[in-house]
Amino acid sequence: PLCVRFRRLFDLAVNKSSTVAELFTLGWGTGGEAWLLRRQLWAWEEEMLGECQTLLDDFFLQA
Repeated sequence: PLCVRFRRLFDLAVNKSSTVAELFTLGWGTGGEAWLLRRQLWAWEEEMLGECQTLLDDFFLQA
């Protein structure tokens, strides 16, 4: 699960109950509203966020 692979980002997330579909709707790219975090990220956390965004860029939702 993403909450395990990106545990630090999950810990910093404001809304931990959001689904992947909800994050997609909000926009998970750079500057997307899906990334509501409790504080500004440190450099290494920014790298982790970039890794997560790259992974999600290849993700397709099916209805």
